[in-house]
Amino acid sequence: MAHDTPDEALAEVLAGRRLLRLGSARGLDLPVVAGAGVYCATSGSTGGAPSVVALGPATIAHAVAATDERLGGPGAWLLSLPDDHVAGLMVRARALTAGAPLVRGHAGAFTAAGFARDVALLHDATPPGLRRYGSLVPTQLHRVLADAGAATAAASLDAVLLGGAAAPEPLLARARAARVPVVTTYGMTETAGGCVYDGVPLRGTSVAIDDDGRIRLRGDQVALGYVTARGLEPFDGEVLTNDRGRWEQTAGGRRLRVLGRRDDVIVSGGVNVDPHAVEAAALAVEGVAEAAAVGVPDPEWGQLVCLALRVDPGTAAGVAEDVRGAIRDRLGAASVPKRVLAGEDSLPLRGPGKIDRRALVARFAQTDASGTPRAGHHPATGGED
Repeated sequence: MAHDTPDEALAEVLAGRRLLRLGSARGLDLPVVAGAGVYCATSGSTGGAPSVVALGPATIAHAVAATDERLGGPGAWLLSLPDDHVAGLMVRARALTAGAPLVRGHAGAFTAAGFARDVALLHDATPPGLRRYGSLVPTQLHRVLADAGAATAAASLDAVLLGGAAAPEPLLARARAARVPVVTTYGMTETAGGCVYDGVPLRGTSVAIDDDGRIRLRGDQVALGYVTARGLEPFDGEVLTNDRGRWEQTAGGRRLRVLGRRDDVIVSGGVNVDPHAVEAAALAVEGVAEAAAVGVPDPEWGQLVCLALRVDPGTAAGVAEDVRGAIRDRLGAASVPKRVLAGEDSLPLRGPGKIDRRALVARFAQTDASGTPRAGHHPATGGED
């Protein structure tokens, strides 16, 4: 089996005959855990080094079935995500389980034009009557919506799963206006990817909010546990996440709203600042495409609120002050960033579309208030895991 295809390898995993190691888990000397089919590394987007999660074939199979049920049936899939992370793995598993076509996205960096071509290939490959699905992260969806042809292609799909990172409301509003059938997903490697769709848990998943606001996930999609050199650290069917959340009543019933990670909260001058609220206020300003707020260590304030922006080409030079004003009006003076870096370059990412906040903290620490590198430093750029 040394030269088998990815689909052949995954078929062996789902049959319980093989252990597949993905991403950075490939290079680690880890013991074989009974019942494991896949070792998949987490993105490590905020804390220390990524952890390795053991997923069993039954967990993957349940996640596939629960997604098919929620979306209206199995279908052909377009793979626009790295397949060495859990999101890409699950796209492959859904197509393979259904015996349906899988179109792999064009090689190289994701582009709107390439996405439109890939969707056309998916339509050509899909038999009549079979549904067609895609899966994107917010950065990719923004690029799709900025291109009329790609937006039309996305709207031709039966569903576009959107996960990997929080989806800003302005982005979702643009998607709805373009008639793109976006389904927001919440989950993680520890739950075989998304287990909550549009705020509603999938079959077999239960969600609880602890007294401190942390989200607790239970059910059939919970992985076996973390794998270390000592063996398995079992989850026992439950994952206490580091995410904050709350239940909201909507016309469609109770839905989970994810508020962001607990350790992303910025403490500046003794005041807790929610970076996601800062980002939402910034994204409401015309011309702002992406926003990420981070806390940078400071001897006087403890942490400085700093904001990185990706702006659309041709955006007015005064956008930073417009953003500061919008944040002040919506959230108050304590949330106004002391420093703003704005440019047309994409923000650094880690894993499948998560903002690399550590790279942004380093970037701010290595530049002065004007964005100029300090002596002896070069701005950090971050990068994909």
